[in-house]
Amino acid sequence: MAEALSGLLPFIFERLKIHRIEAEVFEFNKKSKKFFQKSGFKLDATFRDYIFRNGKCWKLFSLSKLSHD
Repeated sequence: MAEALSGLLPFIFERLKIHRIEAEVFEFNKKSKKFFQKSGFKLDATFRDYIFRNGKCWKLFSLSKLSHD
């Protein structure tokens, strides 16, 4: 997955001329959050008590990567 994303990012930023891409990850999905952060995405916002699942409230993390990051 990391290899696919690292190959896709240059295409997104250079060929498509997109300036910003975003990802949203729930708190219980720790592997996805770590994956995006390792790929250079920065945490923009944390939405507290965003979803109620399995008897617990969970946060939503909003991450983004800019073309010049």
